[in-house]
Formats: sequence, structure tokens, C-alpha cells
Amino acid sequence: MASLDFEKEKNQFREFYSNNIKLLEGATDSFRTLIDALLTHSENIYISKVEGRVKDKEECVKKFNIKYRKKLEESKTEYEIKNHITDLIGLRVVCLYEDDIEKIKNVLAQHFSVIDETDKISQVESTED
Repeated sequence: MASLDFEKEKNQFREFYSNNIKLLEGATDSFRTLIDALLTHSENIYISKVEGRVKDKEECVKKFNIKYRKKLEESKTEYEIKNHITDLIGLRVVCLYEDDIEKIKNVLAQHFSVIDETDKISQVESTED
């Protein structure tokens, strides 16, 4: 149950994570396999690999603490950490050609509801100057 007690919520998140890690790993493997199959069977898309991971338990707590905790506690909004970790499972498609990025994006958008995306290429390019 949600509260404003960070220590309590941290412990509850750790318990949630430990109780669900096998399910999260299975979901990661399933999505990785599904995306690999979708892209492999799409015409003119050349991928190197599809990787997946479950975010580390303590990284989740750290992210929540840095990104959400202060605002929630200042507004006296009770919280559960798990409801604020939107990238518990992460997938990465490594393609051979930059031209394939848009094609991959379109294939994924046909099969999934895209909630958020991170443009790592723009982030890297902006730091190269």
C-alpha cells in the first residue's frame, strides 16, 4: 500500500522485485524473441542482435529517489516505487545500417503501443561536439 515512508516503500519494492524477478526475466526473453522474429521476417531490415535486460533492483530505487521522490513527498502524494519505474524491462535493437532505424521503428509501432522512446543517436551526437 502506498505511503510517504521511503524506507518502507524501498523495502516493499525490493520484495516485489525479488518475488517477480523470474517473471521479469521471462518477459524480457519473450519480448526479445518476439522483436527478433518480427524484424528478421521484415523485408530489407538487417539487424545484428536484439538485447534485453531487467533493470537492477538497486538502480530502480536510486532512479526513483533521484527522479520522483522529492516532488512526491513535497506534494504529500503517497507512492509505491514500482509504479514509477517505467523501464524495468529494457530492450535494444542493434542494426547494421542507420537507414534501418526508421524501418525498425515503424515495424515496432505496427505491433506495439509506444509509450516512450529514447533517441540514443541524438544524445551521442550532441556530446561529440
